[in-house]
Amino acid sequence: MFPALTHPLLLGFAEAVMGPFVQLDSAVLNSDPPLTRDMRDQPVMWHRDRVGSIPPATYVRPASIVFLAYLQQMTDAVGPLRVLPASHRQPRMLSTEEVHARLPEEVLVRAQPGDVVAIHHNLLHSGTRNTSDHDRQFFGFIYNLSTLRQEDNFLGPNCRALVLCAETANDRRLLRLLGADPLIFPRQNSGFTNAHESDWQHWREEDTEFARQASDTAEMVQRVRTMLSLPHEVSMATAQDM
Repeated sequence: MFPALTHPLLLGFAEAVMGPFVQLDSAVLNSDPPLTRDMRDQPVMWHRDRVGSIPPATYVRPASIVFLAYLQQMTDAVGPLRVLPASHRQPRMLSTEEVHARLPEEVLVRAQPGDVVAIHHNLLHSGTRNTSDHDRQFFGFIYNLSTLRQEDNFLGPNCRALVLCAETANDRRLLRLLGADPLIFPRQNSGFTNAHESDWQHWREEDTEFARQASDTAEMVQRVRTMLSLPHEVSMATAQDM
């Protein structure tokens, strides 16, 4: 899963709208079995995602973003994604009768294999009942702000190895993604006198420089190792050049 979760376009998009506070909340391969034909074109359930709420009549920075990566064509039988456009910045509410109903302003997203959809945590959306002859499948993962808790557990050996690699490489971005952000508190307490975006750019530059220092150190170590592996006369001449 790691190449998808760290895809530069997806992670870069999340950081552009959430700031350098992006951590992985959870990842899941979803599979819904087919239902009877009389359920065709029926929404599963309209909802806003976890930490979502009825928004004010304005845009707010997402506390989480859900990415849905589709593995098959989302035909009307398989069940396209349904969204209410602009509901992430409008105080749109639903009655009990509307939660499982088709709505006049809904838009159906008939995704193709390989398509990825990003969903703001306050956007009202729903799946559609699967009435095809096979399972409805997609890969979903959630980024949330690094001040929030994560749903998945990242304490297994593979995740610990990734954290160790990130620490060795001074990779603060990857540390944040895995819930190990050492700068979470000083950076979260910001934006009172400067625009958020100004601070975000400054922090990205800091993180890039921090990672570069590790790269310079690794390069120096490799040069020393190479020098020590050479014959004595050659290594002495190389050391003088350094």
